[in-house]
Amino acid sequence: MADDHDEAQHLLTLQTIKRRKLRVLETQIETYGETNAPTHLLVERAELRQALGVVESVLASPLDATLSDELGEGGRFVAFLEQLRRLERTVNKLVEDSMNWRERISLRIIILFVVVIVLAVSIVVLAVLLAFWVGRLGNGAAWPQWLAHVR
Repeated sequence: MADDHDEAQHLLTLQTIKRRKLRVLETQIETYGETNAPTHLLVERAELRQALGVVESVLASPLDATLSDELGEGGRFVAFLEQLRRLERTVNKLVEDSMNWRERISLRIIILFVVVIVLAVSIVVLAVLLAFWVGRLGNGAAWPQWLAHVR
């Protein structure tokens, strides 16, 4: 039983350290903004959240069968209910993060589409201007047939 207590203390200490580090990372990411934050900070935050989730799930689950027996049926139900609530919060947070990323990515795709259209129009305009310029310098041999009436 002493080993279980030592392990629980170690996990609690680990949980405190990981939460503190996560708060520091969140502060750093907030200074950059979510979309401009360096990738290594975002990756480290995701890994830290996952590791913290593992530590918290171990802490939330009964350590052994004797502890489970000590809780009794009502205690096991309450523990199970709390685990379900934590799982629901985790899933809701994941869905919320997913929706935020989807919004950011769709906005970037729209911006990219507009940039491509602007570039295509610019290339066409430059080609037409070049055709005018070549046609005015030469004898008109390079003048496109469809622009012959403009000369």
